[in-house]
Amino acid sequence: MARQYDVQGTKSYLIAAVFMLLIGVWHVLDGWFPRPSVMDIHPRMITLQAPAAAVVKEITVTVQQEVPEAAPLIRLLAADEPAGEIALDMKTELHPKSKVHSGEVMEILVAEKDQVAAGQPLMVLKATRDSYYLYNKTTAVIMLLGALICGIIHWAVR
Repeated sequence: MARQYDVQGTKSYLIAAVFMLLIGVWHVLDGWFPRPSVMDIHPRMITLQAPAAAVVKEITVTVQQEVPEAAPLIRLLAADEPAGEIALDMKTELHPKSKVHSGEVMEILVAEKDQVAAGQPLMVLKATRDSYYLYNKTTAVIMLLGALICGIIHWAVR
């Protein structure tokens, strides 16, 4: 004769599934659809712009070169500056709280001895070594899979 057990069910897997679902949705939003405030701190692309009207004196980098944030990228000769020379680096375009510490030169939009206007784009850089988006995407996938597994376990044992 088969024994019958009267075991009380638990909602632990349901609670875990809901918790993982919430964390997973939060990481999906941060990883694939970041808010503007997050984009300021963790930019994917950085456009270097001329601070004033000037002439390009020297371009010190090449396309696909990785550069640290404080390395000089372009030197400009400005007519209205007392010192005359302006050295631009990646840090000038970043938010003060930015977590980007290096970038890869994707495109150089000017050549040496070109006249540039104030605010004209000079160079486009891709932020590197910032694992914020990769972390959020990975965590989102793991949490959503965990929520699915916990939901299936809860459904199967209730």
